[in-house]
Amino acid sequence: MTWDHGTFSPQPLVIHKGYRSSEGTLVTESPTTSEISIAQVAPSVHVQGNSTLKIAFVPPIYGFGPATSEPVVHMSLIDREPMTGQFFDGQGHCVQTNRKREVHFSSTNPTLHIDPGSLNIESDNCAATVFLEPTWPGTATLEMWTPGYDRQRIAVVTSIWMVIVLCLVGGAVGGAVAKDTMRGSLWWRLFLGIVGAIVVVWFLVFAVVSQTHSMIAHSLISVFVVGIIGGYAGTQSIDFVAKKLGIIT
Repeated sequence: MTWDHGTFSPQPLVIHKGYRSSEGTLVTESPTTSEISIAQVAPSVHVQGNSTLKIAFVPPIYGFGPATSEPVVHMSLIDREPMTGQFFDGQGHCVQTNRKREVHFSSTNPTLHIDPGSLNIESDNCAATVFLEPTWPGTATLEMWTPGYDRQRIAVVTSIWMVIVLCLVGGAVGGAVAKDTMRGSLWWRLFLGIVGAIVVVWFLVFAVVSQTHSMIAHSLISVFVVGIIGGYAGTQSIDFVAKKLGIIT
């Protein structure tokens, strides 16, 4: 036999007396298309059909899972976090698929939304990215899989504390500088500023962010800026939100 990639054994192939065939093994350590041919037959006989065989070697896929070694993903309630899943080999390295494959993502907690929940990975690609959109603080398990393989899991922890801190600080800053829009002492302005910021940030988190994919809205900086605006407006922030929600006209 003759071949252009890898190793073949045994060489030569021997068909023993009383048998009709013999087997050999072609091994390569890299993905490639290899050709193996019958180079010589002894004693000489006519070879019927094609004497050359093409074999496509592709990387072995052990599964589909998170493209990160971290066991936990930490998010803020305002975040829209990308999550990448990949096909992996026995060493955990990303490997390309030789055909189109469908992959799926799901959450054990309904407060963690995934966009999209499933998609196709085309041939010669190895990864896919979805977005995690939390709607409430807490812990969820993100599962990802492709048909024929086990589900892989990663924990997702969503926190609201940074949103609260930035809201309070932004409201206090807005109230402190609102000498022209609010009367009273500094402490009174701080109080009204924090109240106004809480109302407007609440409206941002639960009414606006869930309706948009804009990265401007899904940002902790936006929470701080909106907190300042709400704090500066004071009680007018409450009227604004109430009108948006249709509570008052």
